[in-house]
Amino acid sequence: MIDTVFAERFIERVTEFTNYNVNIMNQEGIIIASKDKERIGSFHEIAYRII
Repeated sequence: MIDTVFAERFIERVTEFTNYNVNIMNQEGIIIASKDKERIGSFHEIAYRII
């Protein structure tokens, strides 16, 4: 399981190199870190299916 603080820092670093929106989800498909801060806490159906 990925730590939320680590995920947030990872997003900060990745966004230095890309303009794409990047999300990190937990095992329940909940977005725990995102370039788009409004998406944090929302459910991501495709991520849930993949996991």
